[in-house]
Amino acid sequence: MLKKKKVSCWKHRVARLMRKHHIRVLHNRKYRVTTDSNHRYPVAENILNRKFAVSKPNVCWVSDITYISTREGWVYLTVVLNLFNREGLGYGFP
Repeated sequence: MLKKKKVSCWKHRVARLMRKHHIRVLHNRKYRVTTDSNHRYPVAENILNRKFAVSKPNVCWVSDITYISTREGWVYLTVVLNLFNREGLGYGFP
C-alpha cells in the first residue's frame, strides 16, 4: 500500500513502528477439513425440517457447536436456543 502511494520507507522502520503501536500481522491459516461425512454412526432424523416458526415457548430447542482458535489452543463452544423467542437457554465449553 505504501509503494502504491509512492511513500518511501524501510522495512525496519515499519517493523519498529508496528512494535511501538502493538500492531501484529495476521497470518492466513490453511483450511483444514474437520468433518467426516462418510461415517457409520447413526444419524438422527430431521424432525424440524427447517420449520423454524414455533407458536409456544419450550416446544423446540436447537443447538450448535463451534470451535474458536485461541492462544492456548482450540476452545469448543455450544449454545442452546429456544426457537420461540430465539432466547439463549445456555452455553457451555465441553
